[in-house]
Amino acid sequence: MKILFVTAECSPFVKVGGLADVAGSLPPALKAKKHEVCVVLPKYSSIDEKTYHLTKLPGRLLIPIGKTIEYAFIKTTVLNGVCYYFLENQKYFSRKDVYGEKGKDYPDNRERFIFLSRGALELSKFLGFQPDVIHCNDWQSALIPAYLKTVYTTDNYFAQTASVFTIHNIAYQGIFAPDTIDAAGFSWLDFTREKFEFFGAFNFMKAALVYCDVINTVSSSYAQEILTSMFGCGMEKILQYRKDDLYGILNGIDYQYWSPKTDSLIASNYSKQDLRGKAICKKDLIKYCNLDASDNDLVAGVVSRLDSQKGLDLLISCAQELLNRGVYVVVLGKGGQSLQKKLNAIMKKHKNKFYAHFEFNETLAHQIYAGSDVFLMPSRFEPCGLSQMISLAYGTIPVVFATGGLKDTVKQYNPQNSSGNGFVFDNFNQKSFIDVVSRCAELYKNKAKWQDLMRSTMSCDYSWESSVLKYIDIYSIAMRKVQNKMP
Repeated sequence: MKILFVTAECSPFVKVGGLADVAGSLPPALKAKKHEVCVVLPKYSSIDEKTYHLTKLPGRLLIPIGKTIEYAFIKTTVLNGVCYYFLENQKYFSRKDVYGEKGKDYPDNRERFIFLSRGALELSKFLGFQPDVIHCNDWQSALIPAYLKTVYTTDNYFAQTASVFTIHNIAYQGIFAPDTIDAAGFSWLDFTREKFEFFGAFNFMKAALVYCDVINTVSSSYAQEILTSMFGCGMEKILQYRKDDLYGILNGIDYQYWSPKTDSLIASNYSKQDLRGKAICKKDLIKYCNLDASDNDLVAGVVSRLDSQKGLDLLISCAQELLNRGVYVVVLGKGGQSLQKKLNAIMKKHKNKFYAHFEFNETLAHQIYAGSDVFLMPSRFEPCGLSQMISLAYGTIPVVFATGGLKDTVKQYNPQNSSGNGFVFDNFNQKSFIDVVSRCAELYKNKAKWQDLMRSTMSCDYSWESSVLKYIDIYSIAMRKVQNKMP
């Protein structure tokens, strides 16, 4: 089948969060299954054209935004057999960052991502790439299913095109003023509670949930959680209405990239058959962070966006007690200024026990995954999560809150029968978090059991191999829905 994959970010070109990892991994996995895939994303100024060998196609696209016409130039490259197309527009994408700066969104984000959605459809026609399925991701490309069923409904080019919409994080919905109807080119007749309107505003994500053929999210547990008022962020009723079209498919990771056996960014390679390099990686991390820890001390790593969703406030509130109990902590994260200031204050007070770095550093991320004993991921909610899967691959034991994809991938270790692959706490509070980390520290004293647990975690398989087949299944379901509606 022909699949047009539309995303606001995609590794290795541009990354803000987990969406980029999925967009960078799923299309090549689909290509490996003999499907034809094209990926469309904005040409941000941060994307280095020379590094990725981007070439410019002749011509340009005309994209209506409200009463004006904007231009899109097209640049392209091929990576791992997948064609990537970049929509270039200096007005919208020549920015320092992707979504905003200094904690504030860009004020024209609605126009920027109307441009992406409409531009992807026009690009498809420009290329002569007639998709069987358009796979849209999060609110930035959420208008595409609505365009297919409204503005483009009489366009025979898309008459048999189905749409699949993936919710990577339902908390981010793209909510803007009502006159977004005009900017996007829809009819005011559709600004109703059943369609675009959301408490008096225009909601990009709601548009996709109303109009797409199939909805999915990135873990089975999260697919159930977002049907509730606690996790649905106002979308729970429409999701309940469409629950028969809702699927949960766990994300995967690239084990060619995330492998301690071949990782070139860590101090020593190792495997589950030979764990000796793990101790060398730990010493390297301790030295880099200037900790006074020894091999017998538990070192806990964190690689995370600095956000309350990720439970960083819980970690901060428990930090003193964890340090008092002999646990050393290393944090790599970027995001909220308030959380950053608090983490920085802890580091200044306990500079040989607590280390934090606030700019993303790929090498340090790999050092933390390889050199830590445990990986802390106390997310309040987590649609899927990739970091816990990566830590498992490196034999770094994950400590997680029982939610979403964390619950689906990390099972409580039972020392009686050595089952499970990590540590899970069920109550989101200080006592539960401190207790579970303390249990890790206690088990760590038993080197034989700890190494058995490490080997068990490194045997886990969360590759794309099974998940990509599930995506192919839901693409087929979406296509059948469209075909069944044809006259």
